Amino acid sequence: MNMILIILYVLHFFNDGIRTVFLSLLPFIAKELHLSFTQVGFLGASLGAIAAIFSIPAGYLALQIGGFRILFFALLIYSFGAIGLGFAPNFIVIAVLFYSASVGFGVFHTIANILVARSIDKAQLGRRMGDFAALGDTGRVLMPIAAIFIVSHFGWREAFFAVAGLGLIVYLFRWILPLKEHIVHVKTKKSNVSYGEWLRELPFFFRQRKLLLVIAAGMIDNLASNPIFVFLPFLLLGRGFSTGMLGIFIAAFFIGSLFGKFFFGRGVDIFGSRKVFIGAELSMAITLLVLTVSYNFFLLLGISLLLGAFTRGTLPVISTLFAKVVHEDHYEKVFAISETMSGIGITIAPIIAGLIADTFGVVVFFYCAAFFAVAATLPIFALLRDSSLKEQMILSEEKAAIFDK
Repeated sequence: MNMILIILYVLHFFNDGIRTVFLSLLPFIAKELHLSFTQVGFLGASLGAIAAIFSIPAGYLALQIGGFRILFFALLIYSFGAIGLGFAPNFIVIAVLFYSASVGFGVFHTIANILVARSIDKAQLGRRMGDFAALGDTGRVLMPIAAIFIVSHFGWREAFFAVAGLGLIVYLFRWILPLKEHIVHVKTKKSNVSYGEWLRELPFFFRQRKLLLVIAAGMIDNLASNPIFVFLPFLLLGRGFSTGMLGIFIAAFFIGSLFGKFFFGRGVDIFGSRKVFIGAELSMAITLLVLTVSYNFFLLLGISLLLGAFTRGTLPVISTLFAKVVHEDHYEKVFAISETMSGIGITIAPIIAGLIADTFGVVVFFYCAAFFAVAATLPIFALLRDSSLKEQMILSEEKAAIFDK
C-alpha cells in the first residue's frame, strides 16, 4: 500500500473518531452545564450544517493549496477546538468551539475523497474507498469508547484534553515523516482560476443527467439510512430490552458498518457500483420490514448487524458512483457537490424522521425508511437503463469545449 493511502487512512481514523467523541460527550456536558435538549440539538446540528457550507470551498482550496496541507490544518483546528472545550465554562463558548471545530470536520471528506480517488488505480477504486470508509468507522468506535472510559475515571474535560493530545501528536508526524512535496500536493493541479470563476462552472454539473441521478440516489438514501441509528434504540427500548442489551445492539450495528464498507467496496470492483448499491438498498428495505415485527433478541441482534452494513456500507459505493460520472479533472467540483448534498441530507433527515415518529410512531418511521430505501434505487435503475451510459468516466473529451469558453 502506498504512503498516500496510509496517511489518508490514519487521518480518517482520527477525523471521524474525534468528531464522534464531540457528539458522544454531549450528555456529560449537558448534565454538568444544565443544557436543554434544544441546545444539545443545536450543537449536534453543527456537523452537518458546517459540512454543507464548507464542502464546496474545500474543493476549490484543495485545487489551489494542496489537499494534504488542508487536511493537516483541519486536524489542528479540531484538536485546538477540543482543548478549548476542556476549558469551556458555558453554552455560548461551547457552541462557538463546536462550530469552529466543525469547519475542520466539514472540509475533510471532500478533500480526502479526491485524494483517494486520484491516488489509486481506478480498477481498485471501490476496494480502496471501502477500506478508507472502514478506517473512519474504526475511529468512530474506538475513540468514543476510550473517551468515555476517561470520563468515567476523570471527567469529560479530561477526555477532550486526551483526544486533543492525540490529534496534535498525529499532526507532529507531518513534520517528522519524510513526506515529499509531491505527496503533500498529490495530483492536485494548481489553477489560476478565481473562486468566482470556479463557482460559475458548477451549474454545468447540475445539468448533467448522470450526476443528478447519483445526487438523487444519495439524498434519498440519506432519508432512509441516516436516522436509523438515532431511532433504533427507541424501538428496542420500547420492546422491553435493557440499557445493557442496548449496548450490545449498538456494538453489532457498528461492527456491521465496518464489514459493510469493507465488503461492499470490494463488491463494487467485481459487480459494479450500481448493482451493489441497488442490492444494498433493497436488502436494507427487507431488513427494516423484518425489524418492525421482530421481538426475539438474537434475531434483532442479527438485524442490527445487517442494518449497520446496509446503512453505512453504501457510503464508499456512493463515493465510487460520484467518481465514475466525471473525468478526474473535475473531482474537486464533484466531490464538493456530493459532500454538500450529503451535509444537507444529514441535517434534514433526522428532522423529517422525528416529525414522522412524533406524528405516527417510531414503527411507522421504519416503514417509511424502508420505502425510502426502495426509492433510492430508482435513480440508479434509470442510470442502468440509459444506453448512452458506460462504466467509464465522462467529460474527458468534451471538457475543453465546455470549459475553455
